[in-house]
Amino acid sequence: MSASLGSINVSTHDVGTHIEIEIGAAVDVEIIVYGGLDPLTDELVENAKKASEKLFKEYGIDAIVIPRTVYWDIFTQYIPASDTLPLLVINGREVARGRSLAVEEIVDIALEMLGIKEREKALPFIGKRSSDILQAAITE
Repeated sequence: MSASLGSINVSTHDVGTHIEIEIGAAVDVEIIVYGGLDPLTDELVENAKKASEKLFKEYGIDAIVIPRTVYWDIFTQYIPASDTLPLLVINGREVARGRSLAVEEIVDIALEMLGIKEREKALPFIGKRSSDILQAAITE
């Protein structure tokens, strides 16, 4: 693994400010949890942290967990429905919405994305972007 200085681009929501997190080494898995200030989001963040530790201890895979709180105010045009948060994104792909995944589920998804482990059934496509990709795959 390279020890060169790298950066991770953190995506923003609506009127958020773009930031970059500077880290000292490359990361294999980026886990982002978008959520509110609620117990379900807290549970998902904790499970993501435990999954990150397990990925490193058992597989030698470096993972970073980035919790992102979604805020809105009275001027916001769109307020997320309660079933859309928390949102789990692993390596840029939305993998779960409105629920907390267990530690093992997060680990299995990360391993499948890295090509280390095969899943028994395919990951569901979540979000507009993923649906467009699925539709293009079906029509080709």
